[in-house]
Amino acid sequence: MNSEDGQRVLLVARMNELFVAAQWEQAAALCTQLLDSDGDNNLNNSNTNNNNDNSRSSYPSSPSSSSQRSVWFSNRAACWFQMSRMVECLGDCMQSMRLQPANLRAYVLCGKALFRQELYDKAMNTWRAGLLQNGDFLLLLELQTLINQAAMVLAADDGGKNASHNRTNFIRVPADEQQQTPKTESSSAPLPSSSSSSSSSSSS
Repeated sequence: MNSEDGQRVLLVARMNELFVAAQWEQAAALCTQLLDSDGDNNLNNSNTNNNNDNSRSSYPSSPSSSSQRSVWFSNRAACWFQMSRMVECLGDCMQSMRLQPANLRAYVLCGKALFRQELYDKAMNTWRAGLLQNGDFLLLLELQTLINQAAMVLAADDGGKNASHNRTNFIRVPADEQQQTPKTESSSAPLPSSSSSSSSSSSS
């Protein structure tokens, strides 16, 4: 293991610690550092659409490195989601799925971010697309559960004053609770369902 690989291992370990401690902003910064260190910096800017060929790195992209970058993008997406930064979350999810179409965590997060933006049809379609991939059984089960629960929530809404409240409560993040109960300590509640799986996968 060379010094660069050793540094990367330390960064991944620290990122996992920050996930456990729910230090989302710092964890996102480490994800960015990992993406930068991987040499494919053009992928790191997930919120721009610059297609200039000169912006592409000359580093080779092997299947394994693409898979690892996909994990780091989905990890950072989880951080954005926890901070209610849905635009950034969606951008990283798209990068993650582009690099590794079978990254089911990216489908889970992407659908949740779309649902929070009231793009319900797109959210459902994203989760359904995830079901077509081969992957971890628990994540496939989570995707199916999200589809079933979202369908029930949307079907139950009568368009009245409670409709928006019900849909918002279906996908919650700690930032919501901090806004509603500002006098309490910062919430460290986990990502709806199992965000921990994204952090644990980072060490793969």
